[in-house]
Amino acid sequence: AFQVVANSWESSIPVQAIIRFGSSQEFLAIGQPGMFYDRENVSYPAAVYDYISEQDMSPDVFDVDIEVSTSVNWYVDVDAADPPTGSYDFQTVLIHEALHGLFMVSNYQLGDNGNGVVLRDGLPTVFDSFVAVNPINSTSDTTQVCGVLGYFNGSTLDSNPEAQQALTSNRLYFQVDSSLGSGMYLLYSPPKFIQGASIVHENSSLSDTNVTDTCDSLMYYPIPDGRAIRCIGKITKRMASACRLYGMPNSGIELAS
Repeated sequence: AFQVVANSWESSIPVQAIIRFGSSQEFLAIGQPGMFYDRENVSYPAAVYDYISEQDMSPDVFDVDIEVSTSVNWYVDVDAADPPTGSYDFQTVLIHEALHGLFMVSNYQLGDNGNGVVLRDGLPTVFDSFVAVNPINSTSDTTQVCGVLGYFNGSTLDSNPEAQQALTSNRLYFQVDSSLGSGMYLLYSPPKFIQGASIVHENSSLSDTNVTDTCDSLMYYPIPDGRAIRCIGKITKRMASACRLYGMPNSGIELAS
């Protein structure tokens, strides 16, 4: 599983990961960065920051931290066959959670009493920086695209109902314009904000058929039982590349305003 991730990450800086086991019945597994670095009002997961810095900034800290539930019926065979219905492919889940630990993570959270959203510690993650809403729900017409950060007008610690509406619109995109090419990739943004699920998953109705492939279903929500998806899709790789390049000198990346 980790070899699949390593092959797609495209960094010369080693990534250290830890897998811990717990008995929670609330989740299959949870992957997150081992730590963040704040730079120029953006919060970077450790592995992204190491890439930008071209060195391992904290060699004694795990870059990716994954907790796996022992309450799940895991399929652990190494063959590529789909597991039986009702069981979950262990390698699929590890790859999925490792990507969350590397870059696919958000600081958006509900405000007090579930009214509006705020940014944890007042800073967007590098992934958040690319999140935009398109009111006309189109990947070709970008005339009305608005970066969600623009709703805050600099007040990222104040609860913002407009940003919450954007993040629960089913019209949320990862939008990038750079040397990687221009693209708008639909994100999971259901009508009810789900902490840890909304924003940081791809949407199963991806419409960019020229880019997407079956491997992109790895980052859909929720992870399905009875399926083995042991590969990383083209859109996921483009998102990862954009996050790694963001903050690099002369990256050429432009964000929706």
